[in-house]
Amino acid sequence: MIVAFAPVAAQGAARTQSYWQFAASGRLENIVTADVNGDGVDEFIVLDRNGHLTLLAADGKEEWTYISQEPVTAIGTVDTIEQQLSIKEIVLAGADYVTMLDRDGQEQWRVPLDVASVPVAIESFDYGADGTQDILLLMASGELMALDINGDTVWEFDVEDIGVGVNPQLIIDDFDGDGQKEIVVGIFTARRFSQLIYLDDGVVAWQQAISRRITSLAKVPFGPTGTAIAVGTNFGQVDIYAPSGELLWYRTLNRPITALAAVELPDEPALAIGTAAGSVTAYSEQGRRLWTNNLARDANRRVLALLPAGGRTAPGQTPLAAILEPLATASELADVLLLGNNGQTLAKLNDTDLPDLTRLVDVNNDNHYELLLARFATLQLIGLGVGNSEYIQEWE
Repeated sequence: MIVAFAPVAAQGAARTQSYWQFAASGRLENIVTADVNGDGVDEFIVLDRNGHLTLLAADGKEEWTYISQEPVTAIGTVDTIEQQLSIKEIVLAGADYVTMLDRDGQEQWRVPLDVASVPVAIESFDYGADGTQDILLLMASGELMALDINGDTVWEFDVEDIGVGVNPQLIIDDFDGDGQKEIVVGIFTARRFSQLIYLDDGVVAWQQAISRRITSLAKVPFGPTGTAIAVGTNFGQVDIYAPSGELLWYRTLNRPITALAAVELPDEPALAIGTAAGSVTAYSEQGRRLWTNNLARDANRRVLALLPAGGRTAPGQTPLAAILEPLATASELADVLLLGNNGQTLAKLNDTDLPDLTRLVDVNNDNHYELLLARFATLQLIGLGVGNSEYIQEWE
């Protein structure tokens, strides 16, 4: 399929044609991209407000739909091995339950959840380093719980001084390079500051008080181990921490931080930072400012999300898209903008009312990225101008 994009000057033109379009039964609530069946090509697990959980193939074909009779607050996957294939089991959770589905959408088990808070995120995590992946639940309170593949609780972590509007943040990675993943969680406490907590083998290795409220966490390819922790706050500060807890550097942007994303520029990795004033700034591993793009000319539109294209980009290609808040007096849809390696705006791709669900994806791992565009009850896959689609004019 050939997908052409209008130049920036023609942003008001007709929207681009999509590879495929999926209509859900209600407003989209969550989307997980994962290679569920182990064939090397990603699928999309799509949840809508009516409790319909649908597995879409990379070509948009509906493989199956599971209908939950109870509200679903979080979905995720857990890695398993089946017939020597690495596949994903699908996990969904609500206020008082956790359910596992197999890759065909069949319910494997359902266990009650006796906690005061609801799950808001689900990750795959090998608790105990026994080679078997477990299910990690992040609660709205910032508390953590791990279940094994059979649904039995194997670990819990309680948070002290829980405040109102905890806004928990979670990232998981092998930060220290020991072959096992660690957990980093950020919470807002009752004492009106945030805590950054680093858990290794289920135990707190270190924690750091963060002034004001943590608004974003991201893993970045910085520091001696090649993986560091970026922390953004509503006070406009970004801190970079090593896995040891050492503060590598910090920068103050004087505007609330709304989004963080690691990007691979042609010559080096960088951290892209979005702000409430509508600016996107990229910093090098050493903390040197590489470029800034003020997407909102009057500083009155927030950057709602940053969408990185994983992997090193070639000169002239795009490493990043940004979603910019609509004007209060204009459309209720936010602009999806492609940015170049020097931060320049290449094109407006489309617009969305679901910035948290819109993202760049590489469904078949060929380093050619597509836009997964969510809008109310519709999901579309759109080409970016590489591979089988035409190049954006600004790239040539």
